[in-house]
Amino acid sequence: MRNKTLIALFIAAITLISCKDDKSKDTPVAEEKVDTTFTITFNMIVPKDDNFQIYFNGDGSDSFLPEDYVEVAVKGSDSPQDITFKLPVDVLPASLRFDLGDNKDQGEIKINDFRLKYLEKVFAVKDVAFINYFWSNAQIEYIKEKAIAKPKPSNDPYDPIFMATEALKIELKKIAK
Repeated sequence: MRNKTLIALFIAAITLISCKDDKSKDTPVAEEKVDTTFTITFNMIVPKDDNFQIYFNGDGSDSFLPEDYVEVAVKGSDSPQDITFKLPVDVLPASLRFDLGDNKDQGEIKINDFRLKYLEKVFAVKDVAFINYFWSNAQIEYIKEKAIAKPKPSNDPYDPIFMATEALKIELKKIAK
């Protein structure tokens, strides 16, 4: 009788274990979600608080609609910091405009590098090569040898900006493919 009880318990245990394994096989595995956000990251030293903007377009021109931008609040610091702009989902830019903000008292901004990222593709540029991919308007004094941008007030409305060069537009096309 004791043997029959042991055999019954053994069969019950095997049945429970095998049922448990079957349930785990039926549970669907969560698929890894792919991030389709195009990001632009600048590593910079920005001495004073400000709000920076990236404008984008899909036609590669130097014209930008007022609603096609992303703004990031920047906390002033003497240390390098990443300033990342995440474009709206499914936006693949053909040209960019980088606005250095609203703070007329902003000091020298040191540009350490910038990176474009889309899916698994990354395009990165270090400090002094920055000027090969962005040109500045008259409200920025740019010191190429040090990769320093000095916004300078003028009689015009304050709007220090960097515009994409043709070289950057080519890289934007490559990374979007």
